[in-house]
Amino acid sequence: KECKRGRKQSPVFETLKNWITTNFGFEVVCIEFDNNERPRLHIWFEKQKDTDRFYYDFENSKHIGYQIAEQYKTLNESKPVDVHWLQRLKLYYTVIPKPEPLKNLYCFYSCFSQEAIKEACGKVSSRDIDVLVEKYKKEKVWEIHIYDNHAYVFAYKHSDIEEVKSSVEYELKEEWYRMLKSHDEFGYIDLNTIKIIFDSKENFDTNYQGQWHYYYK
Repeated sequence: KECKRGRKQSPVFETLKNWITTNFGFEVVCIEFDNNERPRLHIWFEKQKDTDRFYYDFENSKHIGYQIAEQYKTLNESKPVDVHWLQRLKLYYTVIPKPEPLKNLYCFYSCFSQEAIKEACGKVSSRDIDVLVEKYKKEKVWEIHIYDNHAYVFAYKHSDIEEVKSSVEYELKEEWYRMLKSHDEFGYIDLNTIKIIFDSKENFDTNYQGQWHYYYK
């Protein structure tokens, strides 16, 4: 989030972000590196469509990921070594080890805007959600669940879905939008972002054994 708010990353990451945008047209918010089990770059794209390109076009994403990793290695190897002044005092007595080579470096990707929307949803109080749910639980509505930026509306019977949809969809979408928008720090949420999904208790019981765990899996 700090990157989106304007904080600059290290020169290597800033250069790499600009390189990715120039060469591939992807808008990058932030890049993170860790080396727990295997060195990897976590690249946060701003838009979902850019993230989707890497998950639905596997061969192309491998090729681009390889180029990004190689560019990071080149930038990392060419950056000047910053030796803290306290370390300089020990240069005559201590050999400072060189960084481990970035062997097997790989890239993986996330969408910043989607995470921001989920966070906005998480900031809506449970009390406000309960009030919203109770308002729209009408005669043929069994349950309403809020999950991420989606609202799931369950009729009792599958045959009642269209009737329930016509009676609650517009107003519920407007109210859920207003709740989310008050927590939308980066301006990602609009009415097109809000999804109202209609289903039935009949389907929930028959195909998911009446278990929310199976339904949202």
